[in-house]
Amino acid sequence: FVHYEKTMSKVVEGTPVESEYVLAQPNGVSVPVQNSKQGHMCCGGCCDVRRAVIIVNLVNVCFGVIGLLGIVAAQSINTENLNDDEVKAAVSTFQDGIPLGVLVAVSLAGIACNACGVFGALKYNVVLVGISMAAYCLYLLFDLMSYNIGGIMYNGLFAYPHYFLIQEIRKGIMSPQNYPNEERSCCCV
Repeated sequence: FVHYEKTMSKVVEGTPVESEYVLAQPNGVSVPVQNSKQGHMCCGGCCDVRRAVIIVNLVNVCFGVIGLLGIVAAQSINTENLNDDEVKAAVSTFQDGIPLGVLVAVSLAGIACNACGVFGALKYNVVLVGISMAAYCLYLLFDLMSYNIGGIMYNGLFAYPHYFLIQEIRKGIMSPQNYPNEERSCCCV
């Protein structure tokens, strides 16, 4: 396990002053490093990758819940009360397509994967962040096969911070001890 720590080596007028960061290694030897961000930045430098993973997964959880409610609502529409033939045909096609149980299960699985991403980023857990990234990559694969340009961009951009967070956790750049040095945010608290 590798992490960074601040050292207090100077005293100015009786008050300790932070002087440098050190890379604390398992063998007990500390190596001085620059007092600057080592990790990747997302959103044009707006935030660190941990924060980006949390944000994109929370956004996707919200979309998933809205989609799940829409699926259930569309399944419960009584087509006999509809006046527009095109709307009636579209609703009937949707209701006769994929069974409701399958749609709900897929939606809940997506929400669960996003929840893993949020929890994994909060706990610096590579496996949980990897589960979330795998879900985005699976959706990206489906989008590539169906030539869904919007989906390709959406899922590709949402998978992007997961990859870098996993790399930074593995390298020891992103850790609970070093997060104060890596933390960046211009607008999201």
